[in-house]
Amino acid sequence: MRCVRTLVCRLATAVATSIVVITSTGFAQTLSSIPVIYAAAAHADQTTLIVQGRNFAPDAAVYLGGVPLGGVSVNGAGTVLMATIIGTLPGSYQLRVSNGRLLVQNAFFDVTLGAVGPQGPPGAPGAPGDHGHTAS
Repeated sequence: MRCVRTLVCRLATAVATSIVVITSTGFAQTLSSIPVIYAAAAHADQTTLIVQGRNFAPDAAVYLGGVPLGGVSVNGAGTVLMATIIGTLPGSYQLRVSNGRLLVQNAFFDVTLGAVGPQGPPGAPGAPGDHGHTAS
């Protein structure tokens, strides 16, 4: 068992990770649905953010660069989350999925959306290909 700030202890098991929170009144609460983000990417049309992970609550809140996103939906298994990102400029952002107010109920992930950086120079011309056969 490893304690962080003497209030939160992480209990790691092979199946899941739980957090035990001890309040100032000595009440202990176990939080077993800590969100975890495995991957995040924008849909090809750049209007929807798709997040893969686990333990996403049905009412999870999603923030991109600190800005709350709308249109959040979570699949029944809590492993795929989608949110609307219309009008988001290309760039790198911190993604946060929140299942609650405690820090341990939040997952963070760095994601890059769209093309970033200046366009590179054109490549060198390729070698000529073989000539095809013509029909007679």
